[in-house]
Amino acid sequence: KYRDEIVAILENNKINDFMCISEDMIPFMQARININLKYISDNNVSVLCYHRVADVPLDTWKINVRKELFEQHLKYYKENYTVLRSETEWTLKNNSRGVVLTFDDGYEDAYTNILPLLEKYEIPATFFICVGNLNTDKEFWWDELERIIFYANKNKKNIEAFGENIPIRSYEEKEKACYRIHPILKSMDYKERDKWLIDACFQLGCEKKRSSCHALSYKQMKELAKSEFVTIGGHTITHSCLANESYEKQK
Repeated sequence: KYRDEIVAILENNKINDFMCISEDMIPFMQARININLKYISDNNVSVLCYHRVADVPLDTWKINVRKELFEQHLKYYKENYTVLRSETEWTLKNNSRGVVLTFDDGYEDAYTNILPLLEKYEIPATFFICVGNLNTDKEFWWDELERIIFYANKNKKNIEAFGENIPIRSYEEKEKACYRIHPILKSMDYKERDKWLIDACFQLGCEKKRSSCHALSYKQMKELAKSEFVTIGGHTITHSCLANESYEKQK
Protein backbone atom coordinates (compact mmCIF):
# COMPACT_ATOMS: atom_id res chain seq x y z
CA LYS A 1 0.00 0.00 0.00
CA TYR A 2 2.75 2.45 0.92
CA ARG A 3 5.49 0.98 -1.25
CA ASP A 4 6.24 4.08 -3.35
CA GLU A 5 6.22 6.35 -0.31
CA ILE A 6 8.57 4.07 1.65
CA VAL A 7 10.96 3.66 -1.28
CA ALA A 8 11.07 7.44 -1.74
CA ILE A 9 11.96 7.92 1.95
CA LEU A 10 14.69 5.28 1.75
CA GLU A 11 16.20 6.79 -1.39
CA ASN A 12 15.98 10.29 0.10
CA ASN A 13 18.08 9.03 3.01
CA LYS A 14 20.57 7.44 0.58
CA ILE A 15 19.64 3.92 1.68
CA ASN A 16 20.01 1.58 -1.28
CA ASP A 17 20.48 -1.89 0.23
CA PHE A 18 16.80 -2.89 0.29
CA MET A 19 14.55 -5.11 -1.79
CA CYS A 20 10.81 -5.07 -2.51
CA ILE A 21 8.59 -8.13 -2.72
CA SER A 22 5.21 -8.45 -4.40
CA GLU A 23 2.03 -8.95 -2.35
CA ASP A 24 1.49 -12.50 -3.60
CA MET A 25 4.83 -13.48 -2.01
CA ILE A 26 3.50 -12.87 1.52
CA PRO A 27 1.38 -16.07 1.81
CA PHE A 28 4.25 -18.04 0.24
CA MET A 29 6.66 -16.77 2.94
CA GLN A 30 4.19 -17.15 5.81
CA ALA A 31 3.57 -20.78 4.88
CA ARG A 32 7.28 -21.48 5.40
CA ILE A 33 7.77 -19.61 8.66
CA ASN A 34 6.68 -21.11 11.97
CA ILE A 35 5.95 -18.17 14.27
CA ASN A 36 5.55 -19.13 17.91
CA LEU A 37 3.03 -16.64 19.26
CA LYS A 38 3.87 -17.36 22.90
CA TYR A 39 6.88 -15.04 22.57
CA ILE A 40 4.69 -12.02 21.84
CA SER A 41 4.56 -10.04 25.08
CA ASP A 42 1.85 -7.83 26.54
CA ASN A 43 4.59 -5.52 27.86
CA ASN A 44 4.96 -3.94 24.41
CA VAL A 45 8.68 -3.22 24.85
CA SER A 46 11.11 -3.44 21.93
CA VAL A 47 14.84 -3.95 22.60
CA LEU A 48 16.95 -2.49 19.80
CA CYS A 49 20.46 -3.83 19.22
CA TYR A 50 22.81 -1.33 17.60
CA HIS A 51 26.54 -1.70 17.01
CA ARG A 52 28.06 1.36 15.35
CA VAL A 53 27.14 4.96 14.51
CA ALA A 54 29.72 6.36 12.09
CA ASP A 55 30.50 7.25 8.50
CA VAL A 56 32.69 4.39 7.32
CA PRO A 57 33.82 3.54 3.77
CA LEU A 58 33.04 -0.17 4.16
CA ASP A 59 30.23 -1.90 6.06
CA THR A 60 30.33 -5.53 5.00
CA TRP A 61 28.51 -6.77 8.11
CA LYS A 62 25.74 -4.13 7.92
CA ILE A 63 26.24 -3.08 11.55
CA ASN A 64 26.69 0.64 10.98
CA VAL A 65 24.20 3.52 11.04
CA ARG A 66 25.10 6.95 9.71
CA LYS A 67 25.19 9.65 12.39
CA GLU A 68 22.53 11.81 10.73
CA LEU A 69 20.16 8.85 10.40
CA PHE A 70 20.77 7.76 13.99
CA GLU A 71 19.79 11.22 15.22
CA GLN A 72 16.52 10.82 13.32
CA HIS A 73 16.02 7.50 15.11
CA LEU A 74 16.46 9.17 18.51
CA LYS A 75 14.00 11.94 17.65
CA TYR A 76 11.46 9.31 16.63
CA TYR A 77 11.90 7.29 19.85
CA LYS A 78 11.58 10.44 21.93
CA GLU A 79 8.30 11.40 20.24
CA ASN A 80 6.70 7.96 20.00
CA TYR A 81 8.02 5.76 22.83
CA THR A 82 8.80 5.62 26.51
CA VAL A 83 12.56 5.04 26.46
CA LEU A 84 13.46 2.63 29.28
CA ARG A 85 16.70 1.66 30.98
CA SER A 86 17.73 -1.97 30.56
CA GLU A 87 18.39 -2.51 34.27
CA THR A 88 15.15 -1.06 35.68
CA GLU A 89 11.60 -2.40 35.87
CA TRP A 90 9.93 -2.01 32.47
CA THR A 91 6.75 -0.26 33.55
CA LEU A 92 4.50 1.41 31.01
CA LYS A 93 1.43 3.57 31.51
CA ASN A 94 -1.82 3.66 29.52
CA ASN A 95 -0.78 1.00 27.01
CA SER A 96 2.13 3.13 25.81
CA ARG A 97 5.01 1.59 23.87
CA GLY A 98 8.47 1.15 25.35
CA VAL A 99 11.89 0.89 23.77
CA VAL A 100 15.31 -0.08 25.18
CA LEU A 101 18.50 0.91 23.32
CA THR A 102 21.60 -1.29 23.42
CA PHE A 103 24.99 -1.05 21.68
CA ASP A 104 27.30 -4.04 21.28
CA ASP A 105 31.09 -4.37 21.20
CA GLY A 106 32.52 -0.99 22.28
CA TYR A 107 33.68 0.81 19.17
CA GLU A 108 35.27 4.23 19.65
CA ASP A 109 32.24 5.91 18.08
CA ALA A 110 30.28 4.90 21.18
CA TYR A 111 32.07 7.82 22.82
CA THR A 112 32.62 10.18 19.89
CA ASN A 113 29.27 9.90 18.09
CA ILE A 114 26.69 8.08 20.19
CA LEU A 115 27.19 9.55 23.66
CA PRO A 116 26.78 13.22 22.60
CA LEU A 117 23.46 12.40 20.91
CA LEU A 118 22.17 10.38 23.87
CA GLU A 119 22.92 13.31 26.14
CA LYS A 120 21.43 15.81 23.69
CA TYR A 121 18.09 13.99 23.63
CA GLU A 122 18.37 12.68 27.23
CA ILE A 123 17.93 9.06 26.13
CA PRO A 124 19.41 6.19 28.18
CA ALA A 125 21.23 3.24 26.61
CA THR A 126 23.25 0.19 27.58
CA PHE A 127 26.67 -0.54 26.09
CA PHE A 128 27.82 -4.16 26.10
CA ILE A 129 31.60 -3.88 25.96
CA CYS A 130 34.05 -6.47 24.62
CA VAL A 131 36.98 -5.52 26.85
CA GLY A 132 39.87 -7.34 25.14
CA ASN A 133 40.34 -4.63 22.52
CA LEU A 134 40.10 -1.61 24.82
CA ASN A 135 43.02 0.80 24.62
CA THR A 136 44.62 -0.98 21.64
CA ASP A 137 44.75 -0.49 17.86
CA LYS A 138 43.50 -4.06 17.41
CA GLU A 139 40.41 -4.46 15.26
CA PHE A 140 37.59 -6.80 16.22
CA TRP A 141 38.11 -10.13 14.50
CA TRP A 142 35.27 -9.68 11.96
CA ASP A 143 36.72 -6.29 11.00
CA GLU A 144 40.15 -7.87 10.61
CA LEU A 145 38.62 -10.41 8.24
CA GLU A 146 37.00 -7.62 6.23
CA ARG A 147 40.28 -5.67 6.06
CA ILE A 148 42.31 -8.72 5.04
CA ILE A 149 39.90 -9.60 2.21
CA PHE A 150 39.05 -6.14 0.90
CA TYR A 151 42.46 -4.50 1.27
CA ALA A 152 44.57 -7.40 0.08
CA ASN A 153 47.44 -6.81 -2.33
CA LYS A 154 45.84 -6.11 -5.72
CA ASN A 155 47.83 -8.94 -7.27
CA LYS A 156 46.09 -11.47 -5.04
CA LYS A 157 43.13 -13.04 -6.80
CA ASN A 158 42.29 -15.81 -4.32
CA ILE A 159 42.56 -16.71 -0.65
CA GLU A 160 43.33 -20.25 0.50
CA ALA A 161 41.04 -20.87 3.47
CA PHE A 162 39.95 -24.08 5.19
CA GLY A 163 40.62 -26.32 2.23
CA GLU A 164 39.10 -23.96 -0.33
CA ASN A 165 40.58 -21.60 -2.89
CA ILE A 166 38.14 -18.69 -2.65
CA PRO A 167 38.19 -15.98 -5.38
CA ILE A 168 38.50 -12.32 -4.28
CA ARG A 169 38.80 -10.52 -7.62
CA SER A 170 35.72 -8.28 -7.42
CA TYR A 171 33.76 -6.52 -4.68
CA GLU A 172 31.05 -9.18 -4.90
CA GLU A 173 33.57 -12.02 -4.62
CA LYS A 174 35.24 -10.36 -1.63
CA GLU A 175 31.90 -9.96 0.12
CA LYS A 176 31.05 -13.60 -0.54
CA ALA A 177 34.46 -14.65 0.78
CA CYS A 178 33.85 -12.71 4.00
CA TYR A 179 30.47 -14.37 4.52
CA ARG A 180 31.92 -17.80 3.68
CA ILE A 181 34.76 -17.53 6.21
CA HIS A 182 32.99 -15.62 9.01
CA PRO A 183 30.95 -18.52 10.52
CA ILE A 184 34.05 -20.74 10.56
CA LEU A 185 36.08 -18.14 12.46
CA LYS A 186 33.17 -17.51 14.82
CA SER A 187 33.18 -21.15 15.89
CA MET A 188 36.94 -21.24 16.56
CA ASP A 189 38.87 -20.78 19.79
CA TYR A 190 40.09 -17.18 19.91
CA LYS A 191 43.78 -18.17 19.87
CA GLU A 192 43.29 -20.32 16.78
CA ARG A 193 41.23 -17.56 15.18
CA ASP A 194 43.91 -14.91 15.86
CA LYS A 195 46.57 -17.18 14.37
CA TRP A 196 44.48 -17.77 11.26
CA LEU A 197 43.96 -14.02 10.79
CA ILE A 198 47.70 -13.32 11.14
CA ASP A 199 48.51 -16.04 8.58
CA ALA A 200 45.81 -14.78 6.20
CA CYS A 201 47.13 -11.23 6.45
CA PHE A 202 50.61 -12.49 5.61
CA GLN A 203 49.21 -14.55 2.72
CA LEU A 204 47.39 -11.60 1.12
CA GLY A 205 49.69 -8.74 2.07
CA CYS A 206 46.87 -6.66 3.57
CA GLU A 207 47.13 -3.03 4.65
CA LYS A 208 47.63 -1.72 8.19
CA LYS A 209 44.84 -1.65 10.77
CA ARG A 210 42.24 1.08 10.29
CA SER A 211 41.68 3.84 12.83
CA SER A 212 37.99 3.82 11.85
CA CYS A 213 37.63 0.40 13.52
CA HIS A 214 39.28 1.21 16.86
CA ALA A 215 37.68 0.20 20.13
CA LEU A 216 37.31 2.60 23.03
CA SER A 217 40.34 3.78 24.96
CA TYR A 218 40.38 3.40 28.76
CA LYS A 219 39.86 7.16 29.12
CA GLN A 220 36.89 7.15 26.73
CA MET A 221 35.44 4.14 28.50
CA LYS A 222 35.60 5.91 31.86
CA GLU A 223 34.01 9.07 30.45
CA LEU A 224 31.26 6.97 28.84
CA ALA A 225 30.54 5.25 32.15
CA LYS A 226 30.23 8.60 33.96
CA SER A 227 27.19 9.65 31.93
CA GLU A 228 23.85 9.46 33.72
CA PHE A 229 22.36 8.07 30.49
CA VAL A 230 24.77 5.13 30.17
CA THR A 231 24.74 1.64 31.62
CA ILE A 232 27.73 -0.65 31.02
CA GLY A 233 27.35 -4.39 30.48
CA GLY A 234 29.78 -7.22 29.72
CA HIS A 235 30.29 -8.71 26.25
CA THR A 236 33.15 -11.17 26.90
CA ILE A 237 36.87 -10.48 26.46
CA THR A 238 37.55 -11.87 22.96
CA HIS A 239 34.00 -11.88 21.51
CA SER A 240 34.05 -15.66 21.30
CA CYS A 241 30.82 -17.57 20.72
CA LEU A 242 30.04 -18.81 24.23
CA ALA A 243 27.78 -21.58 22.92
CA ASN A 244 30.87 -23.21 21.40
CA GLU A 245 32.99 -22.93 24.55
CA SER A 246 33.42 -25.42 27.39
CA TYR A 247 31.64 -24.76 30.67
CA GLU A 248 34.90 -23.68 32.31
CA LYS A 249 35.68 -21.18 29.54
CA GLN A 250 32.15 -19.84 29.69
CA LYS A 251 32.51 -19.39 33.43
